[in-house]
Order: sequence, then C-alpha cells, then structure tokens
Amino acid sequence: FAFANGYRETFDSRDSTPDTALQGTMPVGEDGEWSAHMEGDFYLLENRGSPTAVRYFYVLPTNSTWSDPGDIVRVSIGGMFVGGEYHSGAGLLLGFDPATRHYDAFVLQDNLEYAIYRRDSDGLRAVLSGTSDAIRAAGRNQIEVRFIGNTMHMFINQTEVGSLSRALGHGAGIGVIALGAGLFEFDDFELPNAILG
Repeated sequence: FAFANGYRETFDSRDSTPDTALQGTMPVGEDGEWSAHMEGDFYLLENRGSPTAVRYFYVLPTNSTWSDPGDIVRVSIGGMFVGGEYHSGAGLLLGFDPATRHYDAFVLQDNLEYAIYRRDSDGLRAVLSGTSDAIRAAGRNQIEVRFIGNTMHMFINQTEVGSLSRALGHGAGIGVIALGAGLFEFDDFELPNAILG
C-alpha cells in the first residue's frame, strides 16, 4: 500500500542542486546547438542553431524517483519560439521509451498554437494541433495532461483544449521537451499524484 505524495521541480538555482534539475537529468551548460542555464527560479534552454533540433529530458520510474507518476503531469512554459519553416515550441514529454526513443509530446509552439507530436516508427509528426483563447501571448502558460483510461486530456491554463488516445507500446519516461529554434523556459514541473519510490 503506497500513498501518493507527489513530485515537484521548481528549477530553483538556490537549492541544493544549482547545476541540474529534474532528478539530475537536466544539466546546465553547452551541448551542441543547445545551451542551458538556471535563471533564478526557472530553467532556460536555448537553441540559436538548427531549426529542426529536438532536445528532451526524461525520468523513468525507479526506487530513487517515483514508482508511479500518477495520472496528472504539468509544467509552466514560456520563452520565445522562433518558428518559420519549422515549428518551435516546448512542453511535456510523455511515454518515452529509451529503447525505441518513441514518445508523445504536448507542446506550446509559435503562432500561439498547441500541438501533440508523436514519435514512432514513422518518425516525428504532429497528430493534433490548434489554437486556443486560453494561451496567453505574454508570460508563462501552464500546460497539463490528465490520463483517464487510455485517453490523454490536454489543458492550457486549466482549460481543456483536446484529447487523444494514448499510443500503444510507448514507455514510462516522463519529462520535458523543446523543438526547433528559440528560447525555452520551464518552471514548476509537477506530478501531483506521483507515488514516490
């Protein structure tokens, strides 16, 4: 019998791990076209290079993280999404399988749009996208996914914007993702119903 006691990453550079976040998976520094910094109380990821680059960080259930991530995952997203020929955006990485590198991602992207991307044996593609009055043009937006049965329900600033069946055969990794060129801010990553390992 286990209790849901939740997990929250505030990305506070003043805590005991100023050079990393999200269970040690999000370091600061340079990595190819990407650079990452802890800016007080948020994580800033920057890509000024490749408009097709993808960067993600994930955590798998273990004894040192959580045994069950629960049915809700959320994060606050901000920054500057360049867009252009290729979309750019940031959000939640869901169902990541490290063996196949397949996953789903719920992101906010340029042009005040949201999208669900799916990476599987057919590659990375948007399977759902749209606009919503819930997206704020300035500041950060909170995005959230609630898993109900085999369906993912997507929320932006507490407003439901869509739902989609979960992909079969994906893994248990959960985290954050950035796509394309821009400045990507992450804050308040939370699994409120997670059962800690």
